[in-house]
Amino acid sequence: MFSQEIAIAIFVVAVLIICGSYIIFSRKSEKLKGYRKSVFILVAVVFGGLYFSFVNHVYILNEERNTYEEKILFLPAKFTLANKQQVSVTPKFGIYSIIINNSQRNAVFETVIYGDSSGRPDIKLPAQAVTYVNKGTDYIFKEPPNAVKIKGSGTTKGWIHYE
Repeated sequence: MFSQEIAIAIFVVAVLIICGSYIIFSRKSEKLKGYRKSVFILVAVVFGGLYFSFVNHVYILNEERNTYEEKILFLPAKFTLANKQQVSVTPKFGIYSIIINNSQRNAVFETVIYGDSSGRPDIKLPAQAVTYVNKGTDYIFKEPPNAVKIKGSGTTKGWIHYE
């Protein structure tokens, strides 16, 4: 597992490689001069799509003052829970939140609905266990606002809290 800082550094390096390729490509090829921006945008979209398709966020819940750690998962990893049990965490394709409840208390992943949107049932996050949720997580151990600014008719947000 990578920390969020390392993942951001990897992403920045990838962006620099894309920009460098664009500069080199723009100087080398006079025939394709008119297509440079299109190629650059296509490469950026492909790398961005790959990043968001293969990167899962891992949230490690700690009981101590309702704290958590956030990590980025590219490859399978092992994690040792507070009870000394070792769990394997494997990334999934798509936008997933992988929640490692490393506390003695059960938690809940709740979908908060804003506007005209449909939610999904709450997902139980058992103590000392790993749970995969196919939705992003927006609020962890803090109360979500009663209203948010939205585009369109509605949206949903993910909220993790203890029962």
